[in-house]
Amino acid sequence: WYKGVGENDQFLSHAWYIGYAPAEKPVVAFAVMVEYGGSGGRVAGEIARQILDACVKQGYLQPQTTARMIPVVEQ
Repeated sequence: WYKGVGENDQFLSHAWYIGYAPAEKPVVAFAVMVEYGGSGGRVAGEIARQILDACVKQGYLQPQTTARMIPVVEQ
């Protein structure tokens, strides 16, 4: 029920991803935490993308034609 990291998956790690959108004048902020999820960018980042897609679909955000990427620092 959990995903370990490191050699032999012996280390337990939670996946975090925190963000806001749009970058210039934010109207949405979010935090995703996946207990024992492993990597934040791979696991929680995908959930964050789905949250932002839902915000666009519901009209909270406008779709962007170009994305401005902000680097994610994983620990």
